[in-house]
Amino acid sequence: LFDNGIGHRLIRKLKREFKIQKTYLSHWHEDHVSGCALFKKHEYYCHNLDIPPLRDLDLFIDLYGVKGTPAEKEFYPIMQFLKIEPLNDIKIIRDNDLIPIKDDLSVRVIHTPGDFGKEIFLESVDKLHSRGFNVFGWDEQPYWDINKDLRVTAATAWSNQKMDYVFMLKNAGQYVKKNVFNLFYPHWGYELELYPRPKTVEEGKKWIKKFDAIIGTHSHVPQAVTAVESENNNGINKLIAYSLGDFCIEEKLKHYHYGIVLKIGIGQNNAGIWQIGLIEWHFTCCKSLSETECITTIVPKFPYLK
Repeated sequence: LFDNGIGHRLIRKLKREFKIQKTYLSHWHEDHVSGCALFKKHEYYCHNLDIPPLRDLDLFIDLYGVKGTPAEKEFYPIMQFLKIEPLNDIKIIRDNDLIPIKDDLSVRVIHTPGDFGKEIFLESVDKLHSRGFNVFGWDEQPYWDINKDLRVTAATAWSNQKMDYVFMLKNAGQYVKKNVFNLFYPHWGYELELYPRPKTVEEGKKWIKKFDAIIGTHSHVPQAVTAVESENNNGINKLIAYSLGDFCIEEKLKHYHYGIVLKIGIGQNNAGIWQIGLIEWHFTCCKSLSETECITTIVPKFPYLK
């Protein structure tokens, strides 16, 4: 078996249908290893660079960057709920090792920290470029000038792996362009949380002093669309949308179907200051029509908000 984070019900079904004796873990993330508790007498294999947190769950706290935050005290109950336990007896695999599958088929080990490595990342960038997409938000291209009056800068607040090609939030201010509208697109927050955490709100207040509007991502559910007064903007309110949720996603992820479509009008006021003059937004919902088609429609409300 390669990874086992598909849910305990499906793991039990696999165990009934197949005699599974070995599991190769691609990396240490909990959504890839949460089925380990269902295998007792079993051989586990993982890359030597990903083994430490599998043996010591305390390392999860450091790698996820939650040490000293309110999330730290929630961490261990979550691990218990997912039935994630330390794997002490785990065998090491290294780059270029061959994993035999059949007599005429083997898999070569290539370490990809997190969910991807730089080679795979660059391959994805090339594929997107070849299809006419503008790719930005990484170290070589942190921003994109949509036209002469609009710049969009993207960055991430954190990564649970050290990657030299990720563009970090702390560096975003240097790419604010003078005399244009600067839109900031930060990857921040936490999945499926309906309200931004106080730390994210404080981050927003800090960055809105530099940018003209902020549209966040990552929580996978709609969060607040707010007007924020910026102390250095002559009393003009600015937009912070903490998350627009998901616009298009597969059917089986039931809690991820909702998003926000946001339309803004921007321009210069009489004083020559760039600002938003019009905001229009609606909740959206994505539903599958078939295995190859889905439809996203405007809906009157987001049902998980009270």
